[in-house]
Amino acid sequence: MKKYLAFLLSAVLTLAFVLPANAQATTVTSNVQTVNLTMTVGESLTIGPATPASISFSPTTGTASGNVSVPVTWNLSSGHTTFTLYAYFSTATALTNGSGGTVPTSSVNSTFTGGTTGLCNQAGLGGANTCATVPFTTSSTLSGSGSFTFGAWLSTGILASLPPGSYTGTLNFAAQAI
Repeated sequence: MKKYLAFLLSAVLTLAFVLPANAQATTVTSNVQTVNLTMTVGESLTIGPATPASISFSPTTGTASGNVSVPVTWNLSSGHTTFTLYAYFSTATALTNGSGGTVPTSSVNSTFTGGTTGLCNQAGLGGANTCATVPFTTSSTLSGSGSFTFGAWLSTGILASLPPGSYTGTLNFAAQAI
């Protein structure tokens, strides 16, 4: 038993001298590496989809089957103060039957809720075939979304002079930030 106690005492004394030496060891820290982080968020001005995708006009009253809802989403830099939503035709013909019957843009009346009302022969984004427009001030809301309602109807004066046929045309919507 004495040998065991002597061994135990020797082990305890050895640990007593070794542990403080390790406890006093200094901490080593590696060098620092950095990684640069970047992100670019571009400006955006998006419209659509416009609903419904098509409307039809009454051949006797010129009224449309409904209004068109045009959603707009924007995320603009601080230099922009407004954007304008345009409705326009690509040509001076709004509707044609393919056999010579045409409805000129000057016979289409239009309006945007909160915007202008007028014939579709105004100067604008669509050239000389622009319908109603709606300007929207962005100075306090550089990022957001909204929906605008577009309505159209045909001047009754042209309806009686149209030859029979199935008339088709395309109305365009676009937005421009200034």
